Amino acid sequence: MVSVEIRKRSARVQALQVNLDKMRALIEARAKEYADSPGGSTGTLVRDFRGKNAEQEIWKFDGALVAEINDTLKQAAIVPRGRIEYERPFGVLFAGQRAHAKEVGAGKFGAS
Repeated sequence: MVSVEIRKRSARVQALQVNLDKMRALIEARAKEYADSPGGSTGTLVRDFRGKNAEQEIWKFDGALVAEINDTLKQAAIVPRGRIEYERPFGVLFAGQRAHAKEVGAGKFGAS
């Protein structure tokens, strides 16, 4: 069993990088294996079989893998900053700015 010090930011970022490298290696391997198939060179398609005796070959987009890559990239972007981001209509609001933004917003628009 591998022990990772999760309290250290560098260890968390390194773990995310390892996961991303593995996912990219999978895409590259699929791209080589399915290069002769239409769209197969992207590495994001998965071959499956359907039918009574699994006779019909079908190709599916691996949306789960792409979503996982996107989530990993998003997490890697958040971790180095060391702060939690909250979405709002006109940009990003950081956790430390929440209370101040509410006070400023209330005063600016006259709401109580």
